[in-house]
Amino acid sequence: MASGDVVCDDRGADIYERQLGVCRVGQREINAEMVASGNAWAFGKYSTDYVTLEDRAHSEQLGIWQASTIPA
Repeated sequence: MASGDVVCDDRGADIYERQLGVCRVGQREINAEMVASGNAWAFGKYSTDYVTLEDRAHSEQLGIWQASTIPA
């Protein structure tokens, strides 16, 4: 487990005006860890950054992948 300040790199807004960013605690990227543990979707339609992590979480049936799920 990491400790320290959360620092987010602002990536602007998407077409729906939602703020986008990559957040870290030290060297640990929170976005990647959430997807890898099955607690967030990668949304490959918008970015392929986390697709491999999502595929692994899905195949291992972690988090949201424990049951049939469809991203909202």
